[in-house]
Amino acid sequence: FLIGKPLIIYLAGTDHVEFRCLLTRLYREESVPSWETKIQRRDGEAIVVEMTISRIPASAGTVPTLPGLRWILRDVSRRKAAEEQVKAHLRHNSILCDINLAITSSLNPKNVLDDLLDRLKILFPYPVASTVRLILPETNKLEHVVSLGLNDADWQAHVPAPAGRRTQEILQKKRPVTALNVQTDPQTRSPDFYIRNGLVSYLGAPLNIQGKIIGILGLYTKTEHQFTKDEIGSFSALTVQAAIAIHNSQLYEQLQSQANALKKAGDELELRVQERTSELAKANE
Repeated sequence: FLIGKPLIIYLAGTDHVEFRCLLTRLYREESVPSWETKIQRRDGEAIVVEMTISRIPASAGTVPTLPGLRWILRDVSRRKAAEEQVKAHLRHNSILCDINLAITSSLNPKNVLDDLLDRLKILFPYPVASTVRLILPETNKLEHVVSLGLNDADWQAHVPAPAGRRTQEILQKKRPVTALNVQTDPQTRSPDFYIRNGLVSYLGAPLNIQGKIIGILGLYTKTEHQFTKDEIGSFSALTVQAAIAIHNSQLYEQLQSQANALKKAGDELELRVQERTSELAKANE
């Protein structure tokens, strides 16, 4: 198919200048290393190829020949795709490690939640909003705790009763749930809230600690987005670390509260002892 046609017509326009420079070097008989570019196949698909170029010297034999070039083109599309996939996995793992370090570096519940939502924007590099709802020990109900990227007052007021179907599914099946468009999804009971805040696609996962759900981490995109298997997997892995960090911060807060209560009780007891001692001293006098 390529015979008789200039190779440059199959190259991407952005590579034409570099290709002409390559030819100039070959005409000067300079050595040229392997070169990667994209070419357009007959079916219209662009593939990544690795080119190896060698010179064919002129022949002065019985049938003289002109000097030429020999091109060997190897399709390396699958190799490049695999390399990109590995890079993407490494990038996601690095981001997850950074988030894990950030949310476990503090035992203050507010700092943990703020760091969690702030760094979600790194894991999902497109406009998103995020929410955390926790089952608080005082009420044993799922309460709106913190949000990022939407009107917090509007979100706090948006408390469907009973819980929506997506929330029920997360709590019952203990697995991530997605929705392509919460504004038009038949499971949505209050689409006006999502329309006002520009929330479209949804990904929610349980905050699970030792088989017990302590809350739900929610993520919304600003445009319609089909979450990939890798994105859902990364989000789920993050919720595991987030659940541990939140649980630890809650335990620390409880210990602090108990310590403060004990100190207050000790101070009150000491005051009563002093008062009683004073009363006894006066009685003895």
